[in-house]
This record gives sequence, structure tokens and C-alpha cells, in this order.
Amino acid sequence: MTDFGWTERDGGLWWGNLCLLPSIPGRSVFATRARQLVMDIPFAAVAVELPASVEGSVVAAVDRLPHVSVVCYEEPETDRVVYIPTDPCDALVEAIRSARMGRIPVHFIDAEVGRFEGKERVLPDEFVIGRLGLDPYIQAVWPHLGPPPDEGSESVRETTLAARVFRLARSVAPEPVLFVFGLDLLPGLVERRKRREILEVPDAGIPPWKIWTAQPDPKSLYHILGEMPYLAYRYERDRHGLEIGGRDITEDLKQLLLAARTEYRRRFPDDMFRVGPQRFQTLLTYARNLCLVQSRCIPSLYELAVAAKGVIGDTFARELMELAKYYPYLDFEQTDAPVKMTDRQIRWEEEVRPCLRRPQGLSKEWKSLKLRRDPDPKKRQKWKSRWDPYQSCSWPPEDERIENLAGYVRDRALQMVGISQIRAEEFTSSMKDGLHVRETIRNLHLGKVYVKEEPQVRGQVGAVVFLFEPDPDGTRYPLRMTWLAEHENESTLAFYATHFMEDMVGPGIGRSFYGGASFLYPPQLIPDVWRDPRFQHARDEAESLVFSALFHSQDRYVTLVSKDRPTARMQAYARRQGRRLLFMPISMFSRETLQKLRIFHVLNGQEVRSWARDFIR
Repeated sequence: MTDFGWTERDGGLWWGNLCLLPSIPGRSVFATRARQLVMDIPFAAVAVELPASVEGSVVAAVDRLPHVSVVCYEEPETDRVVYIPTDPCDALVEAIRSARMGRIPVHFIDAEVGRFEGKERVLPDEFVIGRLGLDPYIQAVWPHLGPPPDEGSESVRETTLAARVFRLARSVAPEPVLFVFGLDLLPGLVERRKRREILEVPDAGIPPWKIWTAQPDPKSLYHILGEMPYLAYRYERDRHGLEIGGRDITEDLKQLLLAARTEYRRRFPDDMFRVGPQRFQTLLTYARNLCLVQSRCIPSLYELAVAAKGVIGDTFARELMELAKYYPYLDFEQTDAPVKMTDRQIRWEEEVRPCLRRPQGLSKEWKSLKLRRDPDPKKRQKWKSRWDPYQSCSWPPEDERIENLAGYVRDRALQMVGISQIRAEEFTSSMKDGLHVRETIRNLHLGKVYVKEEPQVRGQVGAVVFLFEPDPDGTRYPLRMTWLAEHENESTLAFYATHFMEDMVGPGIGRSFYGGASFLYPPQLIPDVWRDPRFQHARDEAESLVFSALFHSQDRYVTLVSKDRPTARMQAYARRQGRRLLFMPISMFSRETLQKLRIFHVLNGQEVRSWARDFIR
């Protein structure tokens, strides 16, 4: 570890009466520390890394918070625009705001330079500061900061900052002074302190000739703020609470996800779109793994969106991204038009100019993420009007998933039948099918050993019936269809579901949601279950599916997967058909698994399969 000669206490680094707060601009971890320092310690002065020429404009812009402003000026030597955002999560802005609330003098001590040469850096995650402290974090990032510059405007700035802050600390000693600056200036400050000499302030540079303040467009906030706009909103909201410190950004991210789920639920109230706790936990685990790949502790918006897209879907990922850009504190009384800008360009005086943030924050890496948009109502209506009612088919990948579930239920049902027929008897001369552990332990005090006999289960499961949700009045699931198998590995399917015409997702593609389904295997050529007069005596759709499965099954067993046990009418009908109705509670399967399998798509002809993948999520 490098000895920098400071002492860490109260959240800052102390050289005598000078308290240093090196920070990453725009990060709420450092803004929280700045506020806590100013509120807890009676500083005689606060110094910040900004030139005196912008003091009036910056102070006025800070006083307008929580409305975000940008103080801009045109560099004398270039055509570039330098902007200073009043970011609520910036330690420098927070120090100015808290100092003004406490009537503490604020000194703008940076040098006037003709060309600002700040550099963006890639640094380890600052989240660990809350766990380890500021000094261990600086020890870790020190190799990433590099040596201080020997010449140029950056060298002039560092010399000026060091000379002025040391002079300010000596002038008010022993009263404490707080200095808030960018972390990239720390090596130069440490190097100049090692010289143990009074630094001379270089000649003042030429201040910018034009300085103005503008209100950024709400869509530009994501580009110019250090945190997501939603996190800046949460910081600004919590800032007025009773607790000064103790903020945890992970809680803000969880609230972002919960708010996105609430908005998603509001837009899609149907149970088929429900985001349950298990899927939510899977999303968090996925986001955590993406963070580990990037060697970070806290996910960015990109990692959250990728996890949301992969676990829940494109629509939820879009809701999350839109909410992440939410910042409600907008100044509607502003008469000037908002300025549209990114972190690299600004539209000013009817032209696009290059721009640069001062001070510089973390380097941003822009990544692309393809998200499908929900079709607008006009397109849905157009697709609906072009539907051919005389042809329809299924989407093979969904058929394969639901067939795998039906196959699993058939095997599991036979196992349950075999387990129910196991008999235990006292060991005499043969071990038969193995030791019966439960009976042996139960009669251990008698010194007896029991073995089990598992009789061979005769017959197969000829049909599987899923009753996901009843529909007594027939309004919830109005669609009733019977689909014949396309090949020998597919079941004959009868089902009732939501109507696909009410949820068109693409040209010739409608989305439905199973209420109940019957899988008859091996496949057979049977009449339409819903028009067959042999099942007209059924009281509802559930009984129709069970009766048809019992009637058409070529094997002895029929499995019913449902919330409730089969009724007496179903059992009586099974006996008349010479079948045995096996019950399997639907609670054996996770809600999220069934929710995914219940969604299926109806295609308007087999040719639609060639482009269905572009619209089915």
C-alpha cells in the first residue's frame, strides 16, 4: 500500500485541516459523502474544481435544482462547447448546494484554460467504497490513474489547483477546508504536495467570452447525467429525508425493477403476462452474472435490459429502459426551448457542435440491444382484416415444448401408479425388489427386515388433460378448437383458449392463452370434440375435454392435471369406458413454467411459419 500521508475519517481524506474528497463526477456515492461531510463538519470554506469565470452561472444553476441545467461556454481556442451540468448526483454540485444551505463560502479555484483536456477513465466500481472505505478504493484505482502530466493545460490546472487550495487551507488554519475535485487530479495533487514548497500560481488564462445557461431536453438527461435519470430522481427525493447518509444504490435499482414490473402489469393486466417472484429472482441472478463478467458490482442499464429481455421479454425490457430515463423535475415555466444534446454533441445556434463535459466522468461504452416493438392498433386491425378463416396451424417450437410437458406427465403418472402398488413384506428368503427402508426402520425394535415388491404396471397413458383455469360461463376462453396431428410424434389436440384474433402480434399471427387442453397420443383422426354429440351432456369445457379423452384413449390410463380432483361424474364416466383416471395436482409445476407453456400462437397457414420467428417472442 502507498502512504499518501492522509488520514481517513468522517468520509474524507485529511491533510491537516484540508479535507479531500476525490470523486468520480456524476456518481451518487460521492455526492452522498459530500453532503454528509458538509452537514457534519463546520468547514470554514469549500473549494471546487471549477474556474471563477463560471461561478455566477453555476451558483444560479445550482439554486434551480432539482431542475437540471447546463452551464455552457465556447472555448476561445476551439469551436467546441464545454458544458457543466448541475447533476444532482455530482459531488461537486452537492458540495456547492450544501455549502450554500449552510452559508459556507464556496471558492472556484480552477484555472482558466483555452482548451480543456480532461480525460474519461475506466475505473473499478465505486460501490465498494461504502463497504471498504475511500482510502482502500483509492489504493485500488491508483494504478489506473496514471502519472500527472508534465506540461500542457492539464499541468497548469493541477499546479493552479494545488497552489490555491493549499493557500486557502493555510489562510483559515486551523479551521477545516473541504476540497472537492475529480479523481483524475489526485496524482498531480499528491506529487505537488511532496515537493514541500510554496507553489506559485501561474498567470491567469483568458476566460471564455460567452457563458450561457440552458435547460437540457428531457431525452438528453440520460446522456449528460452520471447516473440513470431515475436514480438521480431517487437521490433527489431521498435527499430531503431525515437520513443524510446510508443510501444504497442497490435498493434504487430494485425499486427501478419493481416500478417497471408495476407499469408492465398496468399495461398487461392479464394473468398470462404476470411476472412472478421466481422470474423476478431469475432476472436478478442473470443481471448479477452479467456484472461478474464485466468485473463490476452494480449493473448498468444495459445489463438490466439484457436480463429483462432474456427472462421476461422485449416489452418488459422497453418498459424498464423508458422508466430508467424518468426524471420528473422539469421546469415547465422555462420559456426558452430545451437544448438537445448528447455527451459528445450539442445543437446550438441551428447547428450541431462538438461538446465536452467539465469535469469529465467515467468513460461510456455504447452498446446496441435489439428490442421488438409492440405493433400499433392500426397494424393489428390491418392484420385482423386480412385473416383467412379457412386455414390455421400452430408454431412448431411451441408444439415441441408442450408435447415435452405432456410426455413428462405420462411418464410421471405411471411412476405414481407403480409407487402406489408397492407392497412391503417381511424378509424370508428373497430380497425381491430391494429393501423397504421405511418399514424396516419402523420395525427396527422388533429386529425384523422388510423388503418391497413392485408389481409391473400394465398399460400406458393414452391421454393427458390439462385444466389450467375453469371457464364456467365461456366468456374468459371463447376459442374452442380441435387440431389433428401433423406427424406421428405429435398428439391430437383439443383445447379452449383466449381468441387469437383479439391479440394479433404479426401478419397472419395471433396469440392465445390455454385455459385447458387435451393431448391424445398416439394421434388419431377424431371428430371435433366441441361439436361431437356424444359429449353434449358435459356441463362445461373441462368435462368435455375429460370425457373426450376417456372416450378416445387407446390405453387404460388417462391423466388429469388440475387444481381440483376429478369430480364424481368424471370418475363414473371413466368406469363406464373401462378407463382409470389418474390425478396429478397442477401445483407440482411452477407457475412460471406453466405460464410460458400456456402461451401459443395461431398462424394463418403454413407459409406464415417462414416469417413467424420475427414476430414471436
